Amino acid sequence: MKQPLNNALIIVVIVIAIAFRIPYLDSIPPGLNFDEGAEGIAALDVTAGDYKIWWFIGGGKEPLMAYLVQPLFWIFGPTRFALRLYTALMGVGTVLAVYFLSWEFGIRNQESESISNFILLLPIIAALGVATSFWHVAYSRIAFRALSNPMVATLAIGFLWKGLRTHRRRDFIWAGSFTGGLIYTYLAGRFVPVTIFLFFIVEYNTTLEKLNCHAYSCFSGICPTWIIFSTASSCLCG
Repeated sequence: MKQPLNNALIIVVIVIAIAFRIPYLDSIPPGLNFDEGAEGIAALDVTAGDYKIWWFIGGGKEPLMAYLVQPLFWIFGPTRFALRLYTALMGVGTVLAVYFLSWEFGIRNQESESISNFILLLPIIAALGVATSFWHVAYSRIAFRALSNPMVATLAIGFLWKGLRTHRRRDFIWAGSFTGGLIYTYLAGRFVPVTIFLFFIVEYNTTLEKLNCHAYSCFSGICPTWIIFSTASSCLCG
């Protein structure tokens, strides 16, 4: 498969993802559920200058959505559309992240001249699957902070795989940064570092030097965000 055709196909997939997620966001689905309302309250706190890294409302809210939705509030006002547009854009971003991860999975052990058409097509198929997945489309149309978790986790694993292919330290630092950022997305993100640590143990159980180098780079990206989160006790206590 030629690269221009591959690029054209991923553009088509992104258009499909946008078409499923953004039109009629303010009316479909109708109303706001309690989670969307709580996300809106947290975002309005940030708009008013009340900066936190944790909200106790609605069972607890991680902060990423409350902060990243602010430019959309500035453009569209503090509206249901602005809240939902954040998750819709995260949904489209996840489609691109899945394409990136699938590409890295496919080419990691391949020579550039021996990459088959199937390997080139695989990322398109994976991205199209997410773009048209009912559950992902449905959650991309409600203002639910958890939608950022799949995108950030996918980028973390994608850069980890890229680092294993290129052996570049910056790729491992990116992997660590996205992994560390998961703590600000949703509760499930806190378990991703454990799986990455176990991956290093299994992958490099006989190559301690590589383990030390790659793991150090990766976890140097994770540590700053986790330290900030764990030491901000005043924010956690309201």
